[in-house]
Amino acid sequence: MKSYTLKDIEEINSKYSFNDIYFTPEYGLVCQHTDQGIWELLVWNEKIALVYIKKEIINNNTKYYHIYTPYGYTGLYKLQDISDEELNQFNQDYKEWCQQNNIITECLRESPYNSNVISKNNVTKKELKSISVSVDLTGEYENYMKKVSKTNIRAIKSAIKHNFKVFHTDVTMDNLKKYYFDLYYSTMDRNNASSYYYFPEEYYQTLIDKLGNHLMLFVVNNSNDQTIACSLYFCYGKYMHYHLGGANIDNNPGVNNLLHNYAIQYGIKNGYELLHLGCGITCDDNLLKFKKQIGTEYKEYYIVKNIIDKEQYVKLCQENKKSLDDISKFPVYLF
Repeated sequence: MKSYTLKDIEEINSKYSFNDIYFTPEYGLVCQHTDQGIWELLVWNEKIALVYIKKEIINNNTKYYHIYTPYGYTGLYKLQDISDEELNQFNQDYKEWCQQNNIITECLRESPYNSNVISKNNVTKKELKSISVSVDLTGEYENYMKKVSKTNIRAIKSAIKHNFKVFHTDVTMDNLKKYYFDLYYSTMDRNNASSYYYFPEEYYQTLIDKLGNHLMLFVVNNSNDQTIACSLYFCYGKYMHYHLGGANIDNNPGVNNLLHNYAIQYGIKNGYELLHLGCGITCDDNLLKFKKQIGTEYKEYYIVKNIIDKEQYVKLCQENKKSLDDISKFPVYLF
């Protein structure tokens, strides 16, 4: 086992090539702004990699840790093909490494669409969080329109009738201020979003500084040239990811459908293979229903919740007067 920190970013980038933005140290640097921990990369025998955020817990003058994957979709990443025997050996070595490094618990957001990600088994709980929605970009746009829901097609046509203008532009702080911030934060207000999603300007500036070449803004203006929808996308390797967005949906029918439809056309034209719209909050909420209108591929999205050091976990729960049976918020001793 070898671990790397962001001080090793040049070595990481010279030795390893990841096919998705969520595994990159640059994205890890961004996540340290919001996830209140330290980003690290663990590599086993140059065959399996794991990116995670490490959160420190001090108990009786001893440092313990909870590790969790950054906001997004990661998990155990295959750097090379591995056998079942090698995977079993990794699991054994990984458990020993966690024990040696005082890691009590882990929480992994497993990518449902990335074929390089290994689903982790033999864990405390594997929770079906939602359904992942994607669009296959490898065919012609006409093929996509044959597969997509009629509801989506009607919404796009309605938006076109209202003379909405859709376009893309680079992600700069000036463009975020011009097109994005007001709509995004008002959308978060309308949806009563958690404080976590009110990312500060420093978050966006770090995104621009570290990943600016892999970002794109998609914008919709109305006939009066007022911006009524804007979404921030990641464009990295073969994947496009809808990251964050906002819209004024009042009296603007189909505005979000039009925006994402344009992003799909952009992805096909520029040679991307998959556009990932993400999930809902649950398996049946309105956000997921909307994304299903647009998507053509649906996969289950799981979160791994694993207790590695049961003895210390029990102690922390008891000291914090938390129920051992409650893992709705995990790890319970932090809440």
